[in-house]
Parts: sequence; C-alpha cells; structure tokens
Amino acid sequence: LRAGPSAGGELVSGRSDAPGGRGLRVSSVREGDELHVVLRSRARTRVFPALLGRPFGPERWDLELQPGVPLSLDAEAVAAQAWVDLSGLDVRRLHFRLEVGEGRLDLPEPAGDSTVRLQVTLGRLAVTVPAGVAARIVPETSLARVRVDRGRFERHGGAWQSPGFEDAARRLTVEVDATLGRVDVR
Repeated sequence: LRAGPSAGGELVSGRSDAPGGRGLRVSSVREGDELHVVLRSRARTRVFPALLGRPFGPERWDLELQPGVPLSLDAEAVAAQAWVDLSGLDVRRLHFRLEVGEGRLDLPEPAGDSTVRLQVTLGRLAVTVPAGVAARIVPETSLARVRVDRGRFERHGGAWQSPGFEDAARRLTVEVDATLGRVDVR
C-alpha cells in the first residue's frame, strides 16, 4: 500500500495490481455532508492460491487523496508493507491498523487539533510527526516496544509530548496500541 496527496481533481483515485486483473472495488455512501468511501481488493483469496488455481504474488495498491478536503480516514493493512504519506492532506482523524507487517506513516500537518489512533498487532511501524507540529504520544502496549525521539518529546506521566504542547496551535494526539513488535515515533 502506498498512499499520498493527489495532483488531480478527484477525491480519491488509485489502482491495484491484484492477481487476475481484478483491481479495487469502490463503494461510497453519502450521509449528510459526509461521503464515506470504501476501497477493497477484488482478489478473492491470498491463502493457498495455488490450490485454488489463482495467481499468487504481492498485491500493490497506489492511492491518491485530494489535498484541501477535510478527511477522516480508517485504513487497515494485513500481512503487508504499507507506506502512507499524509503530508499535504487535511486529515482531522486517522485510525490506522497494521495487523501483520511493516509500515511507514508520515503524519499530516493539522490546521488545529487532530487525533491519530495507531494499532499494531504484529510488526514494525515507523511514524514521522512533521516539524513544527506539537504531538502527544500515548502508548498502550503488551509485548511491544514504543520508541520515541527523546530529542523532540518529553516524558509526561505515561505519555510523551512536545514542549509547549498545551499551547500549540497545531497539535496531534497520537494513541499507540501495540501488541507485539515495535513502533518508532520521531
């Protein structure tokens, strides 16, 4: 999975190289002034594909999102490598789940306060907070390790935060729920 800002005029665009040329399945529902868009793989199975006579190989998604549009995102990567670049996007809320795999997440520069919820079940996730953005990192772990850049963030009780976080105009609250693996925040 690769995601980032779009140069075109569409809210969301993308492509997938799913086996068999099936690509992405897109569905959307409008609720009031909100549009809910769901993207799913058309590939039917990734488990024992040779036994079922289907092509096998990694599936790659390339997604682009429209800058300047307020976004609330839910994303999930399962048994995957994910690179998600949200810089340049107006993300108000993010829930990112990495079930098994490895990922890199470049967080957005919020206009005000934004909340980011990260869940890592098994794997490694590298998270970058943009320069000039204050952040509060709240870890909740089982057997996982959360490493925080101590040059940028100070310990405050059970959390880490940027100096001056309380008075900052642009703030991210990053909640990290990790079971097994490692999350690095810089």
